Amino acid sequence: MTSSTYHFLPWLREGLASRLRQPAPNEDPRRGHLAVGGTLNGQPLTVPPVQVLGPGDVIGLDRAQVIRTDPVPGATGFDTGQYATVDFDSPTLPWLFTPRPPDGDRLAPWLCLIVVPQQRGVSLSVNARLGIAELTISGPTDAAAVLPDLANAWAWAHVQYAGDLDPGQTLGQAIAKYPERSVSRLVCPTRLDADVRYHACVVPTFAIGRDAGLGRPLGSTLAPAWTAADHQVTLPVYHHWEFTTGAGARFVDLVRALRFRTPPAGIGERPFDVSQSGLTTPAGATMPPLVGALCGFGTEVDPAPQWARQALAPMVGAATGLPLYGGEQAGATAVPANDPGWLGELNLDPRHRAVAALGAAVVRDRQEDLAAAAWEQAGEVSAANELVGSARFGARMATSRLDRHITGLATSTLAQFVTPLQRAAAADPESSNAYRRITRPRGPFAAKVQPTTLSTSDGVRAAAAATGGERDALLALLSPQTAVHDRLRRRSGPSSRRPAPPAPPRPRRMANRYGRSSSRPRSRPRWHRSWPAWRPSSCCPARTTSKPTRCWRSRPTRTSSRPSSPA
Repeated sequence: MTSSTYHFLPWLREGLASRLRQPAPNEDPRRGHLAVGGTLNGQPLTVPPVQVLGPGDVIGLDRAQVIRTDPVPGATGFDTGQYATVDFDSPTLPWLFTPRPPDGDRLAPWLCLIVVPQQRGVSLSVNARLGIAELTISGPTDAAAVLPDLANAWAWAHVQYAGDLDPGQTLGQAIAKYPERSVSRLVCPTRLDADVRYHACVVPTFAIGRDAGLGRPLGSTLAPAWTAADHQVTLPVYHHWEFTTGAGARFVDLVRALRFRTPPAGIGERPFDVSQSGLTTPAGATMPPLVGALCGFGTEVDPAPQWARQALAPMVGAATGLPLYGGEQAGATAVPANDPGWLGELNLDPRHRAVAALGAAVVRDRQEDLAAAAWEQAGEVSAANELVGSARFGARMATSRLDRHITGLATSTLAQFVTPLQRAAAADPESSNAYRRITRPRGPFAAKVQPTTLSTSDGVRAAAAATGGERDALLALLSPQTAVHDRLRRRSGPSSRRPAPPAPPRPRRMANRYGRSSSRPRSRPRWHRSWPAWRPSSCCPARTTSKPTRCWRSRPTRTSSRPSSPA
């Protein structure tokens, strides 16, 4: 949903965090506390106070919570008149671990955004032991000069909700119903200098959060992470990026350089003469001036005089000759003299008609280019319309053939006709080949019973006994809509056809004596090229050549000596 309405909250809490109270003198101030009560059999129970996690229990931040930074990481030329910001996905994140209850509309967040220039004395490194980035500010850079005052940290965070509220709905209810429309934001109040490279870092605002991130022992109080008296500071960094500001004057400086001057009388106005227009002008009557877009501050545009409206009303329209601008869009062919709407203001004021005539002249002069641009903007609308028209024509033809050739068939014939469709639509015993053979019109089953008295028996339903609802179901299988849905179902979902029979197992492959894989049965004889000769057998005639002959029908026998090579 896109909306230009924005709502802001100074802070937001949900769940147990919304019921935190001030800690008692004997309670740990580093964590949040809330009172919990209960009853058992009507008797109150004594329940010890409940503690919730505080900033000293956090050592890092999920990077998925950071959804936007301004400026973006690595940006150059950032306007020095703006402030760096970071947006979080959770609307309650900046106040989630603050152990204090709110003070009216003020609630300090447990983390904040700072911007520090990259200069001597400022270093951003990674602590290999803790696996977290650390920002160190030391001499010659003064930490008190580059870090903001944490006393105003409550003003650097807020919640933003984009969209309109439903009638009777509160902002908290809207955020709970549409969490995707809300973000929490941290703003750094540091004024930026021109042409400077900056570190933007999300750091804790409490000292115990700083010590937990750096692996130090936690203090016993809820002190701030730094004060104006601290000149050297080391802070853990939950998230960071870099950017560079632009050079030159800021936009706010340019605005402040503007000086107001009283414009001369009549600036942006031109006299409007209607003496040659053919309108009947009363004696001494004149038209108000034509006021342009650039005019003096506070210039009022006078409406058209009544005599001009009455003179133009009978002349404007399709029957009189003067064009009625916007008439086709408004569905009108004429406009009365007392019309208070935009159609009368446009057509019954000579000044507005002059501007409309200029626009119409431009359209007539560039009509070819404008029409080509309109067709280009339309894209493939013609092809889409042609496809839709072809689909409608095909559906109409299929429906006509269904009504002419199939709808009037007898129920038994219709059942036999749609059996293949039934088998394709759903696996059903009545769609099997055996059922079709039994219930065919001239089959053995139909010859023993009357066609009109066939009934359900042993799970076999005769087609001739189909009721009206079943007949409608058979006809529905032949409709074009069913064919389209069946094709889409077979393409998008698992097929309901019978699975193909499994392939026969392949023969087990064996390794012969030479290491080669073979699928021949082991009952076949083996041979070796080193055998000198082969003995002829009854299946293999004797050969006169001395070249070895291979025979697979009988096992060869080695000869006593190897024959000599042929000459």
